[in-house]
Order: sequence, then C-alpha cells, then structure tokens
Amino acid sequence: MKIGFDFDDTLTTTKGMNIAKLRRSQGHELFIVSARNEVSEEMKSKGAELGIPASKIFATGSNLEKLKKVEALGLKLFYDNNPDVVKSLNDYGIKAVKI
Repeated sequence: MKIGFDFDDTLTTTKGMNIAKLRRSQGHELFIVSARNEVSEEMKSKGAELGIPASKIFATGSNLEKLKKVEALGLKLFYDNNPDVVKSLNDYGIKAVKI
C-alpha cells in the first residue's frame, strides 16, 4: 500500500517515526508530503533513514497543494498532525490519521 507522512510534527516525532518504521517493515511504499516550500536536507535525511528515496519526498507550498499531491500520488493512507488536513483527506475519501 502507498502510505504518506507529513514531515513537521509528524515524522519529526518519535511516534511518527515509529509508525513509519512499522509501515516500512510491513512492506508498504512510503512517501513524505509536506506543505513546506522546499524539500530540506533534514527531510532527505529522515527519508533516507526510512528508506524513502528523494524522488518520493515532496514539498507542496500549501496544505491545499498537499491534498492534491496526496491524491495525485494515489496514497491510500496519510499521517498528519494537522486536524484540518486529516479531516479534508477523510472527507475526500482518503484515509488519514492524526499523529
């Protein structure tokens, strides 16, 4: 399954990293999709730690664009700390979980 993670306050937390490591060990394909304006070295480093190549790390510039990217990538599950993003994704039919 294709699973996405927000970066700030999601993959930067112990809980978020533990979930990502579990999902990776289960054989899922992982992505990072952030509303940041650009992909940082920190994002790439965290991705590398999780086995996520740079080609699967995205900075969209806004939460609206994040939602569009999650849909375009065909992600089936997304973890985020922002309750508005979680609600919007769930309302759109993409399962989202708040970290």
